[in-house]
Amino acid sequence: MTPFSRILEDSPFLGLCRNLSDPAGMLFGRTKLRPLSPAEIDELSRRGNRSDEWAGIRVTDDFSPDAVVGCMFLGGCVFGGSGGVTHRIDGAEIPAGIYYSTVHDSMIGAGALVHRCELVSRCVIDAGAAVCGSRLCREGSAPFANGTRINAGIETGGRRTAIFADMEPEAAEKMARGVAGGIEPAELEKFLAAYAREAAVPFGYVGKNSRVVGTAVVKDAFIGPGVTIEGAARISNSTIIGTGVSPAFIGAGCVIDDSIIRPGCRVDSQAVLRRAFFADGSGAERQARVSESYIGPNTVIAGGEVTASFVGPFVGFHHDALLIAAFWPDGKGNVGQGANVGSNHNSRMPDGELWPAEGMFFGLGCNIKYPADFSDSPYTVIATGVTTLPQKLEFPFSLVTGPEARPAGVPEGYNRLVPAWVLRENLYALWRNREKFPSRNRTPHIPADFDPFSSGTAERMEDAILRLSPRGEPKDVYLPGDIPGICKNFLLEKDRAAAVETYNFFIRFLFLRGLLVSPGGGSEYPADLAAEYLESLEVQYRMVLGSRRKDFDRGSRIIPDYGDTHPNPEKDEFVIRARGFVDSEIRRLGKGSSP
Repeated sequence: MTPFSRILEDSPFLGLCRNLSDPAGMLFGRTKLRPLSPAEIDELSRRGNRSDEWAGIRVTDDFSPDAVVGCMFLGGCVFGGSGGVTHRIDGAEIPAGIYYSTVHDSMIGAGALVHRCELVSRCVIDAGAAVCGSRLCREGSAPFANGTRINAGIETGGRRTAIFADMEPEAAEKMARGVAGGIEPAELEKFLAAYAREAAVPFGYVGKNSRVVGTAVVKDAFIGPGVTIEGAARISNSTIIGTGVSPAFIGAGCVIDDSIIRPGCRVDSQAVLRRAFFADGSGAERQARVSESYIGPNTVIAGGEVTASFVGPFVGFHHDALLIAAFWPDGKGNVGQGANVGSNHNSRMPDGELWPAEGMFFGLGCNIKYPADFSDSPYTVIATGVTTLPQKLEFPFSLVTGPEARPAGVPEGYNRLVPAWVLRENLYALWRNREKFPSRNRTPHIPADFDPFSSGTAERMEDAILRLSPRGEPKDVYLPGDIPGICKNFLLEKDRAAAVETYNFFIRFLFLRGLLVSPGGGSEYPADLAAEYLESLEVQYRMVLGSRRKDFDRGSRIIPDYGDTHPNPEKDEFVIRARGFVDSEIRRLGKGSSP
């Protein structure tokens, strides 16, 4: 049995779709449905209800005309009883029932509320759901965006990812990698066709206890259980699913077309989504525009534009910025205000692409020219206002910054590369990330590695040291012909020497950590290695504190009351926790307490 066949068999989403092939059975089980009695028809008419097909309506035995007022019924409809349920809508308690609405060929479950809806056509409103002030319809049999191909990585195609409601991050990345992802194309196409076929049900759906309020257009939408939609502008051909533990929310003014929204997502404040997939715990807000893109778990796009991109988990994107044609599966980075990460058009075709690295930081107003591959430079910072030329950079934890002065012989457009700068000057950020991401993780069921020194890091640093080893006599300034991998940048000798020393320090630390922190590590260990490991932690703590102190000292020189409005570095909340971690390691290895 293939992984795809297991999805077809085990999918809760497809299970609901299969149930919709018999919607009456889905809503009412074995409860007997009956036609309206003449007395009930008279009472419904007296309450302002109209229908030319009263004989086509079916109800459960506990149905009461008291809960139906001012409606027009068209075609065959099925209604359950109100069950004494009330719904709280904008602070008001409204009894379950059907009020002042036009209902066409639809089924409304027990305890559901349909209130002041211009039209509810060919929809199933499940038990306990509420639909108010909205227009819902099912016009065809499109599979709610399941099976849709999106150009997540290259705007013109070539890295197309098919989206479906049960898609997990690992499968999404494999599809985006194409042939290199190891998925057999014929098997994938067979699976997608079967999935879309099962999702192409004849009814729109609003799941149990979900609510749709004040939404102008809900067309060809599957709204699963655990979803709240309030004031959206349009939802069309889309799947939105939540759970009791991880509800999904769609808010004011949002437009969602041909997209899939997973549990725990929040889309709000006029965000516009087109042909997009939002993984668990992700979201969009503040007029964000997202199209042809995959957004990974716990990534929120706020106020900017993401087009034709594959964005991994925990990416900070909280300002007006641009990201186009980026393949960023490892995520955990940041896109700053005004960053133009989108030079994918060479005036001939918009087919350029970018591969950012894990933890990459694109600073304010930077400009990234394509093609570019930074995937072997994790946790690298592109400084404010820098324009990078097309390149493949291979130095982890680096800084790319504009030159304070351009050395003789350095071409225009080249930036200064400072390898290992993040380790040496900004270790606070790396240690903080190790705590920040777990604390913000809304998807504990999805495997994630929050360690910036994860597998492969030591190897990348070792490779960097080999490339940084000078050939012949040291030079004041190195260009690409001198050191492989620095690309369209230059390197100063002082930065080269400091990088080699820093990389060596952390390679040794990772070796010691592997011995003493791995499962069972530390129970039997040479005392000199334990002492070296603890001293390495002490050095790193001083680096963490030092980077924070540098900020404090600079701020104090510039802002008159900086010391009154910012904590001293030693009292910084994270610095205190960093000290606590080092002390706990000292105690664990039996060396007493720190000074």
